[in-house]
Amino acid sequence: MADNHIYRPLIPLVSVFMAGISAGSTFPGYAKWSIYLICITCILIFSCIKKQKNCIFPPLALLFALGYLCLQQWTAPVFPDNHVTKFADLKKYTITGIINTVPYNDSIYIRFIIDTQTIENNPVSGLIQVTIPYDNNKKYPDISIGDKVLFQGKIRPVRNFNNPGRFNYEQYMAFKNLWCTCYAPKNTFKILEHKTKTRLKQKIENSRKAVSGLIEKAAQSRQAQAVLNALIIGDQNKISHDLRKDFNKAGISHLLAISGLHIGIISLIAFIFFQWLLSKSEYCLWNALTQKGTAILCLIPVIAYAVISGMSFATQRAVIMVFICMAALYFTRETNLLNNLAAAAMIILIINPPAFFSISFQLSFSAVLTISYGFPKLYKPERLINLKYFPVIKKIISLIIVSLLAILGTLPLTMFYFNQLSITGLISNLIFIPLIGFIVVPLGLLSVFLFPFFKQAAFFIININADFLSWILKIVSWFANYIPGYTSTITPSILEIWIYYLFLWAVLTLIPCTKSDKSPNKQADRLVLKKTAQILLILTASAGILDTGYWIYQRFAHKDIRITIIDVGQGNAILADMPGGKCMLIDGGGFYNNSVFDTGERIVAPFLWSKKIKTIDTIILSHPDTDHMNGLLYIADNFNVKTLITNGETKDTEAWKKFMEIIKKHNINMPDFQNIPRSWEIADVKFKILYPPYNFHINETWQKKSNNKSLVIKLIFKQISILFPGDVEARAEQELTAINQDSLKSTIMIAPHHGSKTSSSDLLLDHVSPEIIIISAGWKNRFNCPHDSVLEKYKNRGIQVFGTNLNGAVSISWDSKKFNIKPYKSANFF
Repeated sequence: MADNHIYRPLIPLVSVFMAGISAGSTFPGYAKWSIYLICITCILIFSCIKKQKNCIFPPLALLFALGYLCLQQWTAPVFPDNHVTKFADLKKYTITGIINTVPYNDSIYIRFIIDTQTIENNPVSGLIQVTIPYDNNKKYPDISIGDKVLFQGKIRPVRNFNNPGRFNYEQYMAFKNLWCTCYAPKNTFKILEHKTKTRLKQKIENSRKAVSGLIEKAAQSRQAQAVLNALIIGDQNKISHDLRKDFNKAGISHLLAISGLHIGIISLIAFIFFQWLLSKSEYCLWNALTQKGTAILCLIPVIAYAVISGMSFATQRAVIMVFICMAALYFTRETNLLNNLAAAAMIILIINPPAFFSISFQLSFSAVLTISYGFPKLYKPERLINLKYFPVIKKIISLIIVSLLAILGTLPLTMFYFNQLSITGLISNLIFIPLIGFIVVPLGLLSVFLFPFFKQAAFFIININADFLSWILKIVSWFANYIPGYTSTITPSILEIWIYYLFLWAVLTLIPCTKSDKSPNKQADRLVLKKTAQILLILTASAGILDTGYWIYQRFAHKDIRITIIDVGQGNAILADMPGGKCMLIDGGGFYNNSVFDTGERIVAPFLWSKKIKTIDTIILSHPDTDHMNGLLYIADNFNVKTLITNGETKDTEAWKKFMEIIKKHNINMPDFQNIPRSWEIADVKFKILYPPYNFHINETWQKKSNNKSLVIKLIFKQISILFPGDVEARAEQELTAINQDSLKSTIMIAPHHGSKTSSSDLLLDHVSPEIIIISAGWKNRFNCPHDSVLEKYKNRGIQVFGTNLNGAVSISWDSKKFNIKPYKSANFF
């Protein structure tokens, strides 16, 4: 099977179609040129058909152009005048619409998507994602798909945090046809009309809701409830962060997502059952209908499971492949696994081109493709025939090979998207795939089939299943905590992912198959393939070595200093990458509640991983306000942090207590403020603490504000200096200048308190006299930072201004010869 790749025509076709879709995302806006290419290639194809000539490149070019064009409605959309995007960032509106997704509920908010009908009674079009905060004193009505609702709020465009290595949230939402969000005040929400007609989608969701209710009643353990919801109806929202982390560490997180494994197990069990059942029928046996009947009946539980589980991309791929295999069985035709895989990918992408960018799609197809191509190369049971217990050993080895190939096939993608690696799965999959796949999932599906007719029987099965699953989860936890093999990883670049996959293909291609066609034509093909693989192996190995050398230099051998003001919205986070690779992080940004959005996990950590950084030598917390501290909790817990410097202030908050627990757990050095030197040096980079003084006493009201106790630090390297003033306000600035008359002058200053009108006093600006000011603030934030009056001050003094709200991350680097400042996006304040 592995040697027939030349005779799989769907593989090059779907590959070119994918390339076109990828180009449509990378270089959007050229729809007209793609239409020209489509017309030209169609003419060439018709010409070749008429002249009865071979036609290879025109069809490939046609598919590329079609792939490019079909993505343009998402990457370069043209909106009508009444689209919701035309009302974004203006004012609060009264909005009505129909709920078209299942509302997501947790203890903090309700979130759903509406098909917008009117804004201020004017007809509009487009979807809006609506978030409504929970109010403990107000019980929200039960809402569902099809309900017509009214609320008030300000429509916001979907925006990225613009940093290198960022997740493209704008594209992710656009592929859902979402370009706007709205945060609606809790007292404005009303249900105007409950759904009147029950559509198929609503019926399915009602069924899923009923199954979820059954699980909640029958299962005693909350963890078992969450996992059963994931395995049966595809709802992973109830899985806790700790439980998900246990599955990740154990290398079995794929079991939580309904995919080819689950569909394959269900189809296998159904096939065996229906084949046995039909073999008892004389009519089927005499008319040779056993195989055809089995092929048809096998699809019923497969389709039912796929529908009730939500039809993810991995599920769609598996269902399509089962359909193809059953069709081949029905019509007694041979199938090719790789061709089936290509057909499944093509069908999914034709129906939904953005599926190509789905993590589920990429992980699912990369795993199955690697297993399909590599298994015949590595699995050689003929060498084990003389061993005792051959059948058992054969099964164990096959499972290990499948697990190994799945890990290898998804390795760079799991590193890219999740920054994690677990080789524990080689062992854990041998245990948990049979337990969960062949016991928990089939029992769960059986209870779903019984539920409409025998509720008590369904209840009993779920109850027993949940108890069994609770025992399994204890073993998962033990694996996660006591079996080594899990680590967090840096983020590979797209180039590195390509190098890896080409290298893997070359290695697998050079491994000979046990069974192969000995005909001269096939041997000649394999010889060409072998030489290609040998060349590619050398090239990719060389590229990997060069890439490794490049990053070693970039991390540990560079002579310049690199400062990045990270875009964390309304907050502050700054990375200082010093000569020789020592790293300092000043603040970590943050929002009011990390369970809603964790800046450290979602923004700062991915940025650091993209820079191949896993060790932070020093964290400086200017003051423990949420917009400076909350992002540091994740960093301290998931990076190798050596030292934490604070201003000595503490807070009676859950976030601060958790932060201190993390510091203690990882034994991070945290000197008392009184013991911190006022100046120190790292790799020729000088640091000075200018404020607050050791003898800082709270005697006046202004001194009680956390902002006015911010650490103020000055960095000096090669005649250029940066001042980091935290959130000090005017009164603290006055004391700062009095203490440091001659020490404040700096080339660059981070705007104090995000450019608020309470800071950037003339006195401070006179003493610092900066040439450049960088503002760390959120896009059109509710605090009006930076304030117009402050920007006017900067403008009148001729100061060059950058800001994360307009420019995204701002990167600064310099050495003794050159100075460079580079914003992520080009934009001007004035």
